[in-house]
Amino acid sequence: MNRAGPALLFLAAGILAACGRAERKVRIVALTALTGPSSVTGEEIRRAAALALDDRRGALLAAGWDVNLAVFDAHETAPDLETTARNIAADPSVACAVVQTGSDGNFAAAKIFHAAGIANILPGETTSLADPASQPETFYLSPDGGSHGASDAEWILSRGAARILLTTDADARALAIAGGFRDAAQTGGATVYTFQINSDQDLSDWTTYDQSIRPDLVYFSGSSQLALSLLDRMIASKLPGSLFFAQDNPEDGLSSLFESDSVPLMFSPATPDSAGAAVASVLLEKYQQAYGSDPPTLAALGYDATALCLAPLLKKGTSDLSPDDARSWVLDQLRGSSIYPELTGFYAPGGGRPCRAPIYIGAQNPLFGWTLVPAPEPAPQTTPGC
Repeated sequence: MNRAGPALLFLAAGILAACGRAERKVRIVALTALTGPSSVTGEEIRRAAALALDDRRGALLAAGWDVNLAVFDAHETAPDLETTARNIAADPSVACAVVQTGSDGNFAAAKIFHAAGIANILPGETTSLADPASQPETFYLSPDGGSHGASDAEWILSRGAARILLTTDADARALAIAGGFRDAAQTGGATVYTFQINSDQDLSDWTTYDQSIRPDLVYFSGSSQLALSLLDRMIASKLPGSLFFAQDNPEDGLSSLFESDSVPLMFSPATPDSAGAAVASVLLEKYQQAYGSDPPTLAALGYDATALCLAPLLKKGTSDLSPDDARSWVLDQLRGSSIYPELTGFYAPGGGRPCRAPIYIGAQNPLFGWTLVPAPEPAPQTTPGC
């Protein structure tokens, strides 16, 4: 009896090879920084990509695909990075790429992958391509600043806020978030007052301005340090309304002091897993088992980016597909599919581009823990900015 198991496995492997399934080999690429100052982020992407592939390896083999992960270091000078991208594009076995190198590197690679017809998924990119329509192979999992703000506005308007004090610091992404929020909120019928804080004096003036306006809600995009200062002033001055913090930097952790008994608080992370607040429990457990630590900031996005690369290979209709056709199949399926609810986040496409629907965190009294409040699942065509 003890010898039967290995014998059966050997026989099954032979049958699989005879059917030609084991010969359908393709590669998924992760292009990210593995050395240098950004290597911590690159390691997150590498680990998450490996975990996503391991989770699906059995299903892929059952579908007749032998998929390997190839990881390339993107911490190089620009010419070398482009050379790496061109070598990837020239490899016919590459079916899809996950790229996280910083905007300059992301977009340099996007141009090369565009010419090769490779689906290029950016798990943490928040800046738009100069002409996105010319590169339909590039898929974003994080919305740009304007889309982030517009999504927040739609969520806030659905909760009845009519008078909003829009506050921001001088950071470029914070201003982009604020611009998207302002336009969408005003279009939705809200009255929006704006105030930019550049100095300590501005912070004092803001308190007086808030007292005179008495808004239903303060919407702030910027740093967590300034968000905490605004909250302290709202508490000390007993200002009315809620505080909604739109975090502009995924690496900027939320302070444990960001809590109040008197001011209702809401939070929209730059990436849905900022501060670990919205990491899906199933991914949390898998990551802990695989690596002995909690998944860091970009792990969920790296996991989902790889899962999106693999999802088309698990669909029906691939039994007669050759490895040479896998690249075009993956791209066509990502462009044409509607929703991917099986991933750790909720994704819907817009103009052929999947994007993550926003996840919000809110609590009247965070001393007892933040309450995760997912946005209602919108119809794909109504997802703001997607």
